[in-house]
Amino acid sequence: MKKTFIKKAPNRNSPIQGCGAFTLIELLVVIASIAILAALLLPALANAKRKAQQSGCLSNLRQTGLATQMWVDENVGFLPPGRENSTGLWTGQQVSYNQNSKDELVYYIASYLGYKAPDATTRLAPVMFCPGYQRYNQNATSTTMSNVVVYCRTVTNAVGISIDAFGYPPFNGTPGFAASKLTVISNHRSLSEVWLLMDSDQLAFPKAGWVDELPLKPVHGNVRNYIYFDQHISTKKVGKTGEI
Repeated sequence: MKKTFIKKAPNRNSPIQGCGAFTLIELLVVIASIAILAALLLPALANAKRKAQQSGCLSNLRQTGLATQMWVDENVGFLPPGRENSTGLWTGQQVSYNQNSKDELVYYIASYLGYKAPDATTRLAPVMFCPGYQRYNQNATSTTMSNVVVYCRTVTNAVGISIDAFGYPPFNGTPGFAASKLTVISNHRSLSEVWLLMDSDQLAFPKAGWVDELPLKPVHGNVRNYIYFDQHISTKKVGKTGEI
């Protein structure tokens, strides 16, 4: 007699063989591992981003320095605003400019940076803005303030004669004075020793009239970026408050 076998339907409520579920402890271990990895990686990523911003700042400084040198070459060796002007530039510089910005460096070098010449329209020159400055500045009103400061009032020779490289505008009833020729600086100090532009922050310029527009601390961590009159760029460690 032939036997008949009836195929039994699978029990859909029974666990699948060979595929055990994760336990709560195993899930917690995985979550903890991910948290540890994130804690290790995030500072490294933040540091890498800060380094990239610092490199961008150095690149911007180099372009600004080259534009300034091109202007000097076409103006018989005088620094902006040139020999035909009896006054000079502010120490703290901005990236916004128009036809009335004659005491700002960007007014003179905008065309050399590839921007439109000054006219009635107010424009920005992003090359003069540090990526880190934009990211870390706590003051929203500082969107027109540059990360760089013109070098003035500290070029001194051995007998104590000061050179105001870019001159100065009239201020508080005091008349302004004109900028110098680049050779005046080189006659007293090597151009590789005198910086043209640098990062600015409240630690570097605690008594500046525009200090409220600056970041609270250096935007590149424990260093600042500089470009010198011989066009080389450099990074220096941050010193004490007021040291530049």
